[in-house]
Amino acid sequence: MNLKSVVPATALAAVFCTGIASPAAAAQAVLQGREAVLHTSYLGGFAIAGDSGEAGSLTPITAALPTDLSLTDNWALSGSYLFWTFDVFAQWNLTQDYTVDATARTFGGRGTTALRVGGEVVGPDCNSCVPTLELAGLNQQALEFIVDTDTRYSFSSSTTPSQWVDLMRWDPAQARWDRLWDGSGQTQGVSFTRSGHLLAGLYRVQNNVGSVTVDSALPSSDSAWAWTLTLPDAAVSAVPEPGSWALMAAGVLVLGCTAARCRQA
Repeated sequence: MNLKSVVPATALAAVFCTGIASPAAAAQAVLQGREAVLHTSYLGGFAIAGDSGEAGSLTPITAALPTDLSLTDNWALSGSYLFWTFDVFAQWNLTQDYTVDATARTFGGRGTTALRVGGEVVGPDCNSCVPTLELAGLNQQALEFIVDTDTRYSFSSSTTPSQWVDLMRWDPAQARWDRLWDGSGQTQGVSFTRSGHLLAGLYRVQNNVGSVTVDSALPSSDSAWAWTLTLPDAAVSAVPEPGSWALMAAGVLVLGCTAARCRQA
């Protein structure tokens, strides 16, 4: 579910109907969507001989289940060019999963990317010959959730140097995501914590969207990210609580009445 440019009416209702909620009611934090991309592209050979290909898809997976995804495979090629023969290979293992824990009142996500390439060239005067190799892996995860009223939060993440995590809030007036912090500058390759208050609204947590690449000069790479968002005063769920459906419906009525008054003014 991609909410970058269009926010569903139910989401807007959940954001704006807070004024009719009971002050004693717990905040509701509801998972709204998931986008996941696992994809690799590879090439290998020597001189003008070789091959290339890809695995996975660049089309985001938006189905909520299964919560855990993986892309694991390998590729190998043996060939020749004039007087030289070559053998090349590529291996990849991309994993990711997410959690919604109502008891702990948390959302969480994590992923790992392991890439390997190698090979050799055999032939005359080829003591220093190296094959052409490149493997790029894209392991992207984004979760979107709605908070229906202001609530406390604590966030923690742990990432490798090539990974970071952003928490963003949707700005409907500007139709854009606004970051709560600079993920690449503050969460990359470190253990990061932050706490405070979330305003009512639509939020998105995602790891960085760039590919990790290995080649003949850098034949292996292991990267990972993991994060947990705790909302201690909120009821966390993957689908709206029964009571919040009523709030959302009432919110739609409030928005409709407000719009009608605006047209009559």
